[in-house]
Amino acid sequence: MASFKFGDLVKAKKHTKLFGILAVCLIAIVTGVAVGKIFVDTSVVAQSISGTYRDYQDSDEDIAALVKKSHSAMPSSFSAYEVFEIAQYKLYNSENFYAVMQGFVTPSMGSKQNQVTTAVKTGNNFVMNKLSPGGVIVGIDTNVTVLTKYDISAGKVSVNAKGTWTDRGKTTMSATYDDATAVNYTLAEYEDKFGKQPTMAILYVVSSITCGQGNYTAVKKDGDGNYTFSVTITDSHLYAAGIYYAKDVEFSSGGKPAWKSLTITAIVDSNFNFKSIRYQDSYVMSMMSVNATVVDDFTQKFYFDLDSIPEEDAFFVGEVL
Repeated sequence: MASFKFGDLVKAKKHTKLFGILAVCLIAIVTGVAVGKIFVDTSVVAQSISGTYRDYQDSDEDIAALVKKSHSAMPSSFSAYEVFEIAQYKLYNSENFYAVMQGFVTPSMGSKQNQVTTAVKTGNNFVMNKLSPGGVIVGIDTNVTVLTKYDISAGKVSVNAKGTWTDRGKTTMSATYDDATAVNYTLAEYEDKFGKQPTMAILYVVSSITCGQGNYTAVKKDGDGNYTFSVTITDSHLYAAGIYYAKDVEFSSGGKPAWKSLTITAIVDSNFNFKSIRYQDSYVMSMMSVNATVVDDFTQKFYFDLDSIPEEDAFFVGEVL
């Protein structure tokens, strides 16, 4: 596998800021990609990292070798990050898939803000819909409605962040979008802005590089025939793992995350297909001279037979099928 020195790419500086209770509440709500609780944190290590997600993935040749080996081996024969890479390869190269991620944004002062993000690929069409109903606080609109459409064969992407709510219910959440408010990108322009390919529905880069600290479990077979494992990533490795998710956080909230910790727990079937991924992460956001720690805990489920998605997980499917 590839080797890497983080000192070549990562630079850090510390800074401390004052805080106020209103800003803490705003940080909690406008981080529409977040799911969790907010805690005041007056000490932040803000780091920047160069390169692209490709610099922190294993090579195509290494992953191809893993996939070839998986044809005659069980998931328990591999390390945790290797199984993740095989399952991710299969996901992104599948003809169809549906992924749904659900959770909450919980301000330190009280009520939860629901969030649902779905990703649907059908042949050469891909749609991602992110919804999190909020409100307007001191003139700031904390609603999150982002619809991304990708014509794979044409290499054209549109992103519409100005949806109109039609239902804010936890299990019936929906919005409509006016094509006139969408922003169009070429594939290269999209990747430059968001740091990834549109179909990359998984939030973090998991590889021998980002898992270089060696904090991962054995891949164990469950009683139902599936396989479970987890990886924990911290420090500079987490900035590499979160290289494109950081841009997603910034697009939704306007601020860059200072990463603190990440644990990913994944379940795959015996054919190395993802069943679910649980993300438990924490990072510091800054707004209005406040540093506050965001603690996330949310789950992403995956389906490859689009005709057998459970009703409780079938958000927005009818819009693209």
